[in-house]
Amino acid sequence: MSVRDALPALAREQREALVLQHFADLSVPQVADLLEVPEATVKARLARGRWALAPF
Repeated sequence: MSVRDALPALAREQREALVLQHFADLSVPQVADLLEVPEATVKARLARGRWALAPF
């Protein structure tokens, strides 16, 4: 299973953050601005999403 195949299993917020940073190549501040959340929230979503995808 690829990471792209595993993305739908993530919470929407985690999926959005991961896709925007890794596939759209946006920085944490850019993702935060786009999603209208603090940078710390983006970092937490990225960390949780990466942890959830670790087995893949």
